[in-house]
Amino acid sequence: MKIAIIVVATAVLLIASTVYTLQDKKPATHLVEFTAPFVFGRFSVPENNPLTQESVRLGRRLFYDPILSSNNKVSCATCHKQALAFTDGLKTSVGVSGIPLDFNAMSLVNLMWGPRHFFWDGRVSSLEEQAIHPITHVDEMAHNIESLIVDLNNDETYNKLFKQAFGNVSQQNIAKALANFQRTLISANSRYDQYLRGEISLTANEEQGRKLFMAHPDTKVVLRGGIASIVIANFSLAALALRLMALAIMA
Repeated sequence: MKIAIIVVATAVLLIASTVYTLQDKKPATHLVEFTAPFVFGRFSVPENNPLTQESVRLGRRLFYDPILSSNNKVSCATCHKQALAFTDGLKTSVGVSGIPLDFNAMSLVNLMWGPRHFFWDGRVSSLEEQAIHPITHVDEMAHNIESLIVDLNNDETYNKLFKQAFGNVSQQNIAKALANFQRTLISANSRYDQYLRGEISLTANEEQGRKLFMAHPDTKVVLRGGIASIVIANFSLAALALRLMALAIMA
């Protein structure tokens, strides 16, 4: 009888321990009040990195925190500013080394739709993989991942946030948190979006910019609109104004 009681008690403890561990490492708090514009088409979120309140909250804190850089002066937001459609407005971005990079910071808007490859050369195929590259790049943030993990573990707030979101601090979980935050950077209420929904009419200048952006001004030239049209037709202000409106985040 005593042996049976001991066996049952041990089993109960093992089940309770397993349940606690699973709850601790796999939160089920899905992101509330999150909507994605249906007009943008279908999107997908990795099964192993669901959008949760905990992961997005953690990702946002990481995104704006210079702790990700070796000198504690550069954050993701340094080169991806909300007011500039999450770019930096510079011809070429500058990181911790002070040496201008070979490229400018790309916009992080509406990343859940369209792109299958990231960075200008398309060298990675997921947001999770993309998130780590700037952190370790010698001219961008130049931080050693193992050292960063130590820094985050030594921070009481981060320790708590990682435990809530994933269970522990790791390179994979840093990437997951940053990727999930970036997935929530959705622009869907600019003047151009409102125009597409039939809610407003564009000004004459905006309409000129829209036409230039969509098609080449010379119908005899087999080229699309956008930058080529702007340069050739010399209507840069009109087209640029529309483009910025379409990309602008409506805070």
